[in-house]
Amino acid sequence: MKEIIYVKNRSGNFFYYPMIFCIFIDIVLIIGLCFFEEIFSISIAISMFWSIFIITFLLYLGPLLIVFFNHWYYSRNTGISMEVIDDEIIFTFKFAKRSVMLEYKNVSRIELMLSYPRYDGRVSWMFWDNYYYFIIVMKDGKSYPVSCLICGDLLKYISREKITNTRIMFPIIFGVNLIKD
Repeated sequence: MKEIIYVKNRSGNFFYYPMIFCIFIDIVLIIGLCFFEEIFSISIAISMFWSIFIITFLLYLGPLLIVFFNHWYYSRNTGISMEVIDDEIIFTFKFAKRSVMLEYKNVSRIELMLSYPRYDGRVSWMFWDNYYYFIIVMKDGKSYPVSCLICGDLLKYISREKITNTRIMFPIIFGVNLIKD
């Protein structure tokens, strides 16, 4: 039996929804402050909006942008498909100029890099705690990072026996031997 699974991009779940949520919260805060403080001056309302937006940006959106663009950098122009033939999985990384095929039997281990709250199963208070990535380590020593933006459903298709969970403070991809165009 042959089955081909194409993995879709999931940027909305990790970037656009939190961004819209933060801006919505800022607008609600401004409306609430204007209503309860009876501020009817446009200039004061605009300065309050910018001050709340800057605080929100520093605390939430700034780190979210750093993590998102880091994951985007490592996953841009990349597509992943998984082909299952008689319980044998073949990963195909498709770049702009070439493709790389990895057989699951040649995978030494898969490291799942999780933030502390996600690793411990706790409630995450920051948007970037939802980010994670896989490092597929082959038996020949090569390693391939796979961001959650392009393949968040990898755990559905592979067995847990080769996966090791690792805790990291801030889920930024770096220090991995990359395959690029």
